Amino acid sequence: MGSGNRETPKPSVKQAAKRDLATAVVMAAAAVAKDPGAYGLDLADISQDEAAKMVAQWLHHLPVNRDNWPAALPKPDRSDWR
Repeated sequence: MGSGNRETPKPSVKQAAKRDLATAVVMAAAAVAKDPGAYGLDLADISQDEAAKMVAQWLHHLPVNRDNWPAALPKPDRSDWR
């Protein structure tokens, strides 16, 4: 039977690159949600909190380490993902 000494497999170089790209995308989106005017957006009808929540929900599926989730975005609320 098994020895119980299994190591957690290390992510491949490609997986790590995908995670890095996903993290960069989330960080860029967080910057836009935090200061939309700096990106030429007029979101007068959407509050900053609402914009941040929408962005977080749109991006929740990306392979980002949740420990690195940007503070500008709320952690995605999985209760209403329908």
